[in-house]
Amino acid sequence: MNFDFSSCGGLMQRHLDWLTGSGVPMSAIIRPEPMRLAHGFRAADSRFDHDPSSPAWLAFPEPEDCVFWEPRTGLRATAVADVISPQGPVTMGVTANGSHS
Repeated sequence: MNFDFSSCGGLMQRHLDWLTGSGVPMSAIIRPEPMRLAHGFRAADSRFDHDPSSPAWLAFPEPEDCVFWEPRTGLRATAVADVISPQGPVTMGVTANGSHS
């Protein structure tokens, strides 16, 4: 799949600082494909809808799709597939209000 990242931007220094401070190695942030930043929301079908006025999500390109993760809420979404589990959010060391645990 060739996902169009034109609506996604690069990570800002504050995002890189948060990720590396949470234990994510820089090599995981940039390889095999760099993480991106997208603004939008999770639609009812678990797909990501781009919206520049919505919260920031981290975007992880995959060969057949793109996975989006909103660290403050733990919500996940995808670009094309309806495969995200409705189970609880993924937190990766972040509390519901966005502070680091």
